Parts: sequence; C-alpha cells; structure tokens
Amino acid sequence: MVFNSLGFLVFFPIVLVIYYIVPKGVQNFWLLLSSYWFYMSWNPRYGLLLLIFTIFTYICGLVLGKDSGAAREVSEESGGTETYEMYTGSGSGAIINQGKPDHGTTRFHGVIEESGTSMAARTDPGEIGVAEVGHGMKGVNSKRKRILAFSLFVVFGLLAFFKYTNFLLDNVSGLLARLSINLSVDHLSIVMPVGISFFLFQSAGYLIDVYRKEIPAEKNFINYALFVSFFPSILSGPIGRAPALLPQYLSPRSFDWDSVSEGFLLMLWGFFLKLVIADRAAILVNNVYAGYHNIYGSAIVAATVIYGIEIYCDFCGYSTIATGAAKMLGVRLMDNFNCPYFSVSVQDFWRRWHISLSSWFRDYLYFPLGGSRCNIFRRCFNIMVVFIVSGLWHGSQWSYIVWGALNGIYQIIGSLLLPIRIKVLSLFGFDKDVLNPKKNPAMGGSMRYAAKLGMEKPDIANSEIENQGMANSRIEKTGEEKPGIEKSDLEERGMAPTGFKDFRMAVLKLIRILITFCLIDFAWLFFRAAGLRDAVMMLQQIRCNFGASQFSLQYLYSLGLDMKNFLLLIFATVILFIGDFVKYRGGSVGKWVLQRPMILRELIIALFILFILIFGIWGNAYNASSFIYFQY
Repeated sequence: MVFNSLGFLVFFPIVLVIYYIVPKGVQNFWLLLSSYWFYMSWNPRYGLLLLIFTIFTYICGLVLGKDSGAAREVSEESGGTETYEMYTGSGSGAIINQGKPDHGTTRFHGVIEESGTSMAARTDPGEIGVAEVGHGMKGVNSKRKRILAFSLFVVFGLLAFFKYTNFLLDNVSGLLARLSINLSVDHLSIVMPVGISFFLFQSAGYLIDVYRKEIPAEKNFINYALFVSFFPSILSGPIGRAPALLPQYLSPRSFDWDSVSEGFLLMLWGFFLKLVIADRAAILVNNVYAGYHNIYGSAIVAATVIYGIEIYCDFCGYSTIATGAAKMLGVRLMDNFNCPYFSVSVQDFWRRWHISLSSWFRDYLYFPLGGSRCNIFRRCFNIMVVFIVSGLWHGSQWSYIVWGALNGIYQIIGSLLLPIRIKVLSLFGFDKDVLNPKKNPAMGGSMRYAAKLGMEKPDIANSEIENQGMANSRIEKTGEEKPGIEKSDLEERGMAPTGFKDFRMAVLKLIRILITFCLIDFAWLFFRAAGLRDAVMMLQQIRCNFGASQFSLQYLYSLGLDMKNFLLLIFATVILFIGDFVKYRGGSVGKWVLQRPMILRELIIALFILFILIFGIWGNAYNASSFIYFQY
C-alpha cells in the first residue's frame, strides 16, 4: 500500500474516523493495529520481523534505562504534559535539568546548547553517553555501555545483512577475480523489508538517547511499538526522535478542526508534488538514463537537472503526506525539507534536505567523532566519514558512496577556500562577515543585508541556519508558527535597508544558490545512475558527444514527454518554487488559504483537488512509480 493508491485513500479515512470515535485510552492501540496492517500489506512476514525487532529494542531500552538518572514526571502546570528530568555534566559533578520536550523537533529544553552544539559534541569523542553521575557509577556505566554496544551491533547487523550482504559478496568475488582466484559466489535470495533503514535508525536513536540519560526508557510496550511502527513515517520517514514523539503518545488526542484542516492541505500539497511533478518528470529521466548510449550529452544534462526536481518532489512529497496524515491524527512530525534548492552552500543544503537523517548523523555520528571542535584534519575526516556512511545508507552501490564522498568533498573544499572567497568579495566592497550566516542574516530566509548599519542586529539565536553542525537544528516551538504570508522580522522592525547594498547582496546570494544547485545536481547523476560504471560512461558521453548544436525543444520532446506534458511540468515546477519561496520568506500558503472566507477557501481547495485529479499521473499507462526512498 502506497500513499498514491486507491487502497490508502480508503484505508486512511477509516483509520481517522475510528481513531477519534474510540475511547482515548484505546487510541494508541488502534493506531498500532492500523500501522501493522499498513506495513504488512507489503508482505505479512515483514510484520513478524518488525514485531521481533520491536520486542528486542524495547527490552534493551528497559535494561539501559534501569540505572539511568532520567525520570519522567507529570507536570500539573503543563496540563498533564510529561516532562523529562535529565542528568548532564561531566565527571563527578552533575547538573539536573528539567523541561518539556519540544513537539515535532529533535531537541528539547533540558539539553544545554552552546553555539548550536549539542551536549554530545562536548563530551569525549570516544564516549557516546553524556555524563556519569559520581565515581560510583563507573561500573554501572561500563555495563550499560556493553549493553548499548550489543544492542546497536544487532540493530546495524540486521541492516547490514538485508542491505549489504550481496554487495559484499560481489566485491569479494571481484577482488578474488583480480587475484586470479576463480571462486563462484552466488547471490543470496534476500528480500529487504521496506523502510528498514528508517525504523532501524529511529530505534537506534532511541537506545542512544536512553543510554545518554536524555530520556527515560519507555515502559509502555504499546507506546513504544507505536513509536517504531507509526504508519505515516515507517516506510520513508521522517526519522522520528523519542524526545519529540513519545511524549505525544502519552497524552490523549482530541479532534481539532484546525489541525485536521492543516494536515489535509499538507497531504494535498504532497500529492501534487508526487503525482503532478515527480511522476511526470520520472518519465523523461527514466528514458534518458536507460538509453544514454544513444542520447546526446546535452540531453543527459537536461535530464539530470530535471532529476533534481524529481527526487525533491518525490521525497518531499512523501514526507509532506506523512506529516499531514500525522497532523490529522494529532501527532506532529518534524519538517523533513526546508526549501533545499534555495541553499547558499552545500552545508546549507544539508541543513535543509532530509533533515531527519542529516540531523541523525550529526547527533549520533558526527558529534561523537569530535565534530568540528578538533583540528582541521580530524574535522575533514569526520565530515568524510559522515557522508560516506550516508551514501552507504542510501544503497549498496559504489555510485552511492561516490555521491556521498562528493558532498563531503564539497564541504571540505568550501571550508578551506573560505578565507580566499572572503578576500575576493572584499574587493567588491563586502565586509568580512558576508558569508557568515549567523552574523549576516541576509544569507538566510527573508532577512536583508544588515552589516555595518550601526543598529542593533536582530536576535537570531533560533535561526534556522547555525554555524555549527551538519544539519538543520531549528527549534520550532508549538504555537510559534507565523500565520499566513508575512514580512520579515527586519522589515517589521524598520531595519531593512534598500538600494545598492541590497541589490549586491541579492546578486551574490543568487550566484551562490546557482553554484550550489550545480554542485548538488552533478552529484545527483551518481545517485540516479544504475551503477558507478554507468555514471562514468554518461560523463564521457557529456564530454565527448555533447551535441549542443543538435539539441532543441523538439529533440527534448522526443525523450518521453510531449510538448503539452513538458510545459505542464514547467508550470507545476513554477508553482512548487513559488510555494517554497513563500516558505523561505517565513510565510505559509496553506495557512493563508485557511484564513480566507469559507466560500473562497473551499473553492481554492476544490480546484486544487481537481487539478491533481486531472493532471496527476495515474495508473500503469505512465508507469507510475512508487516513492523513490522506499528502496532505502
């Protein structure tokens, strides 16, 4: 069952109606049953594997949390909302922090932050945990460390078995052949469960959080099983965090018309991205990448650019549908994409793209390795490890590893060349902080150039762009979202200068956005290619047989999309970027629609549904595909 199927369009309304009819104490159990039904619709055996895995990690979490200093209390001031009590600090001194978990985010108030760096970054790089309370806890922590190591070995060992066994066999066989050792190694008949990378990473994050004493172990098996298997996100994310999700399952949810309306519009937007844009773009991209031997290099370049749009709309479409469905059920998932193609650097791109995965790697791999608080060589090593592992996470092919390595190399080169770029820009009158997103808000969102104005700069402590880290760590607190399409904070404060400085900044920003897109899109070629050999051959085709003089619109229309469908793709993509631009500027088209008078609001929604039904790719005639990230 996929979101863009008739089965789901019948399944979800039934789940939603019964969910708000049953007693509130049964809501989680009903969601759990629905989640297993949804997951087992792919293969009933997947449900048994998921259940066994859930029981294993649940027991490991209880054992890890047995001697943990984290405790859960119900706060009367918060209306029954549960709070977490955590131990942080180092050595024999411990600081106790208390706070409510943020909803739909990966952070919570009890974790101390310094310059956007989490507590994990300030510990010994060799340690995964946060703190030890007193010298008498050393033996207990040693035991807990062994339990964590065992549980993570099983979790990632399971992932490696399903995902990388045949990849390793192929490489061993190839290596032996190069050594003139003839040994036939057959592939194993392994069927990888859908979504395994997502729920395994989610469970691993939970175990690490319990070990770090950032959260208590969840004792209610139904709640924990729902955390692992929640059907909107189990197949392709977003990868949830226990501090954000578990507290939401602990309190009953009542029907809220505003949340249901916002969630419904999010689902419509996700269907638009998937059915109208992604599946239409896939027709051209699939044709070009399958027959690149007989196609000019210019067409390969055009298809790669379109693939950048396809994969964004496909994956963001799924995440948006998942977020919308969860919101209709009263559960907040984190925003997995934040206008990634408006990024001004590759580092900025990874703060905005697949935020749940990139933040997972930041908190559980990059920071424990030492993060950026080490010498330049170690920092470069840490970055490369993270992105090569990210490439492997996406697939068991060398092309994915190259894709990940390219993104790591981009960031390293960008960091090393930063002083040179600043000196070059100073020749054009820019100040030394022009490329620093924390000191120059103009490089992010809706804020304009504010350097050297002699005025108080706006508070950007909660800016979505941090100078430290590998991914977006924006803290979105419930109730702080901006209603509708609004002006930027600087414009409201009367601090936004106009004139030549703004024009220069806009030009510089546009140049950086275009360069970032070109770098990211070049890496997408390796990501989309059937293998590393195909990617290299396509690059040779681009270099040796570009065919610029033969390239024309008529030639482009012969690659799978006729003129009408191609123009419709362009039109829909323009709508996409208008929506992203509004979001980038701090607004929300969905909230703007919901604020219109009832007749106008319903008319807009009805027309949008009609547009999707008419122009969406439906059925086998167009080879409508499943969501791309299901295979990861």
